[in-house]
Amino acid sequence: MAVTSIFGHAHWPNISSEILGPNLEKAYACLLGVSPSGGFGDGGIDVPFPSQIAREFGARGFQVKSSFEGAKDFLAKMVKFQRFTFIAIGEPPQTAQELIKSFIEYGGWVGSEVGGRREILQGIAVVQNTIAAMQKGGRYIMQ
Repeated sequence: MAVTSIFGHAHWPNISSEILGPNLEKAYACLLGVSPSGGFGDGGIDVPFPSQIAREFGARGFQVKSSFEGAKDFLAKMVKFQRFTFIAIGEPPQTAQELIKSFIEYGGWVGSEVGGRREILQGIAVVQNTIAAMQKGGRYIMQ
C-alpha cells in the first residue's frame, strides 16, 4: 500500500509529519505484514521486522521518515550514539523484496519521489559503515 492510496496524492505540502508519519508507518507495516510499533518511546523502531528478517539482520525493525529533512537529524544521532538503525524515507516500494534488497545494499530505503534518492542511499550506507567501524574501535573518515 503506497501513501498515494492513503491520501490520493503523493505530495501534500501542508500535511505535517505528525499526520503523514503514522500513515507511512502503516503503509510499510502492511507491506511487511506486521503492525507498526512507532510512537513515543519506540526506541527508534517504527516498524518491526518479521521475525525471520529480524534474525537475519540482527535488528528489531526500522525508522520511517516522511522526508530527508526529517531523516537528517536521525542519521546524525545514529553516528553520535554509534547505533545504526535501518531507515526508510518517503513512500514504500511496491514489494517487500525491493525494501529488503535496499536495506541489505544500503541500510535504508528512499522512495522514488524523494529528490537526490541515489545520493541519500549512498549517504545512509556511509553512515552504516561509519558506525560499524566506530563500534570496532576503528576510525572511519566520511568522504
